[in-house]
Amino acid sequence: MHGHDIVIGSEVVIGENCKIFNGVTFGNKDTEVQDNKQPLLGDNVIVGTGAKVLGGVRVGDFVKIGANSVVVKDVPGGATVAGVPAKVISIDNISD
Repeated sequence: MHGHDIVIGSEVVIGENCKIFNGVTFGNKDTEVQDNKQPLLGDNVIVGTGAKVLGGVRVGDFVKIGANSVVVKDVPGGATVAGVPAKVISIDNISD
């Protein structure tokens, strides 16, 4: 969409068909440690404007991350998460 102001850490993995809006950050949660854990996003993930996905979290397939959310824990496939810190607010059946 408006692909500016996006920060993607050097070891972040982003799956196929993801939609990333402006102001999003994917990166290390704690810059003071030597262990550089970074996010892994599944396929068909939508990341809303201003969202942050931090640390060694795994984001499943078909996940929706709400605008300005801060994801610091794993997110199961088909979930919609929102808030600071992000919490699961719904889960869709993705077994089809």
